[in-house]
Amino acid sequence: MKGAYLTAVGHERQLTRLSAAITEIDDESELAIVPYAAKIAGLVLSTRDDRGLVEFLHAYERYPDCADQVKLELGLLALGKALAATDADDAMSALLEARDHFSGAAEVRDSRYEAKSFALAIDLLTGFIKSRDLSSFQDTLAKLTEAAFAYDAYITQADPGPLLGHVAAQTSAFTTLSIRLAHLADSLTKRTWLHAAAVINDQLLFAYNASSMVFGPGDGGGVELLIRPRIEKSLVDNHLFMAAIREWLAAYAGGIDDDLVRDIRAFAERSADPTDAEAASPLASAILDRAADKVGFTELEDVLLFRMDRVRERTTRYIIEAIQTIETAFSELPDFQHAEYKAGFMDLAHGVLCFAEDRLNSSYEQNRQAGYLFQHMKANPIEKDLQQDFHSWSRSRGMAIDDEVKGKGGGRADLRYVYKSCEIVIEVKQETDDASFDALLAGYGSQTSQYQVTNARLGMLLVLDKTRPGEEPEHLEFIYSPMILTRGPSDYGILVVKIAALRPKPSEASR
Repeated sequence: MKGAYLTAVGHERQLTRLSAAITEIDDESELAIVPYAAKIAGLVLSTRDDRGLVEFLHAYERYPDCADQVKLELGLLALGKALAATDADDAMSALLEARDHFSGAAEVRDSRYEAKSFALAIDLLTGFIKSRDLSSFQDTLAKLTEAAFAYDAYITQADPGPLLGHVAAQTSAFTTLSIRLAHLADSLTKRTWLHAAAVINDQLLFAYNASSMVFGPGDGGGVELLIRPRIEKSLVDNHLFMAAIREWLAAYAGGIDDDLVRDIRAFAERSADPTDAEAASPLASAILDRAADKVGFTELEDVLLFRMDRVRERTTRYIIEAIQTIETAFSELPDFQHAEYKAGFMDLAHGVLCFAEDRLNSSYEQNRQAGYLFQHMKANPIEKDLQQDFHSWSRSRGMAIDDEVKGKGGGRADLRYVYKSCEIVIEVKQETDDASFDALLAGYGSQTSQYQVTNARLGMLLVLDKTRPGEEPEHLEFIYSPMILTRGPSDYGILVVKIAALRPKPSEASR
């Protein structure tokens, strides 16, 4: 522990959390210190390799008084290896190892709901990769949903210590996973299993990063894995893509010419290489043009366009910190303390934040649907462009979003999110004068909250920001704000997210 403390010198955030963990320790038994030491070992291992700490964890793996925490840390360590693997077999082996550790932690202590959630998510993902046998999918999903909600309730009922800053993001990851898979569960055909597996992979990665980042430096630096490179560098994800291509070729290769089959194989192999994935993606359009009148074209288009879209997706520390910020801002709101309302809102919030990040990364050449955001493509975009863009983006990712919904709060809602009893309206606006958060809340907050007068007092305001024409967009960290609006006796939580329009091309900044 002294060694870990010295390692953290110079990093105020690390020192604060280490100090808190050490002061929590009691000495009721000889092994009481081990769970805390295991937690610290896991945090240190998330930023650097240390074989001594790994051996320490293995040494206490079989002691019942501390095995649950030790196995959890070993599971996170193995999961990190799987996500960073450079070989598909190594990735799968590490994934299965992580699953065994997480399952073991849950068996030792029933309240290890995060370990149970990790294990079940890995079961679903490996099931898709290895066999895609969906016979037990619904049962596993039901167990995952139960574990995810139990984790949130169990942790929030307690007084979370400084080392549990990742809990909000982790619970959001697992509840979002269960919500989105539930929407896909009734339509898991050969064309949609890839999307379901991608949802699992993304949220598993999100939950892992939330745990790893808790010990990361506060200045945004750190190990590349924690800042998160492209998901395409995960061989697990590449393995899924190759499995989909093989399945398509097995079904349709006999009905198309040999040259096209050969080129499809070559494209798949090239795009499975993390270093070539982005370069290979533009070639997908040429492949689709040649296959347009062939049997199985729709299925091939689904797989290849999915691949092109995935090249852009990332999970960064800023998304995780945004989830934590929202949790902190709304934690005292009565409706946010309602399990279904909170889970639904955080699923929607995560989706909107990922959409905002995706649009900051998108170029017109890469994604024509985002062309309305660029000044050289559209001189006067309107809020309807943003509304339609988010609607199609969210639906393609398994989110339950309806548009132009009549009869909400006495009016017509732009977009509506639904999860069980939770309904949240996404109000879409454009702003040309003042896009400060206070001004946006003052101008549009009341309309946003009015749509929620019969449901959760939680709302979403998505704004097309046209106040900075020709200027580079703001950093992701500064385009959202969770805000409280007081209307009469009620407080409404409204998440405001801005999407920059009238953007220049990055090359114009050089001029």
